[in-house]
Amino acid sequence: MNAPKIAIAYGILSIIIGVVGWQLTGGKTALIGSAFGAAGVACGAIALARESLRKHVMHVFCLIVLVGALGPTIRFFISFGKEGKETVVAILGASALIGWVTLGLMIKSFIDARRARNAEQK
Repeated sequence: MNAPKIAIAYGILSIIIGVVGWQLTGGKTALIGSAFGAAGVACGAIALARESLRKHVMHVFCLIVLVGALGPTIRFFISFGKEGKETVVAILGASALIGWVTLGLMIKSFIDARRARNAEQK
């Protein structure tokens, strides 16, 4: 799977989780994840449209994902085990999980791209 498609998949999942979290909890802060998702979709679309910008846009996307994963992770551990916060914890856990998995996939994609460039140069 290439990096722009990973970005778009992350974006779509984040938007869905944000909207579902907003519907289930009524908290508007759940929509913050959807904003990160929209940024992910935008980065993926730009990277697909402009090959010359792909590397730079995907690095920006990784920063977005890092911030988008840190926030829910911190809030997950703060909210974990509190009475009446089960739904919030589930939404935060899902957001954090897809963020960290996406970051791992992006790092693997960067490593694979570098190896492919090095193999072409030989």
